[in-house]
Amino acid sequence: MNKVPVGALVVLTALIAGCSDIYTPSSAVLRPAHPSHLTFDVAAPRDRVFDAALVVAQNMNLNVAVIEKASGLLRLERARIAPADLDAWCDFFEVVDTTGEPVSTFASSDIAGTVSMTILLTQASATLTGVDMRLNWMSQPVPVFPPMAYSGYGPVDLQSKEVLEKAFKDALLHQLGIAT
Repeated sequence: MNKVPVGALVVLTALIAGCSDIYTPSSAVLRPAHPSHLTFDVAAPRDRVFDAALVVAQNMNLNVAVIEKASGLLRLERARIAPADLDAWCDFFEVVDTTGEPVSTFASSDIAGTVSMTILLTQASATLTGVDMRLNWMSQPVPVFPPMAYSGYGPVDLQSKEVLEKAFKDALLHQLGIAT
């Protein structure tokens, strides 16, 4: 019969006891996430707002996935958002269940993400355009260590801090020469 040395058991017990403050998968939960939604009016014709939105998308390094000028629909995407940028734009997806505090950051966990932005422009009048923006944020699938409540490698919906949305709006108004 193989015997485990008592010294090894003492070291293992000390290591386990020393790590007892680290959150466990049962103390962390997924943060609820919803698509962000921003609507506003712009004092400019729809075609002009559409063209300005394309310039802003290009300047913000967003790829155009769908472009339908006749209907006023644009879908913009960013295939990979660096972890540090994701920390600025979204809340971390996992929080301690008792405090609501995030258990980590995207940068420290090396988790990147993606965003899909759908913009619908409606012409309210010859000189007024309604802008309806909806954004869906997701983490990219990566293994996470230490194990968290998030129990897989698939993407997770993220909650926006609405920083990118406001930056896009401000850049669009600036591109149109409208003071904010």
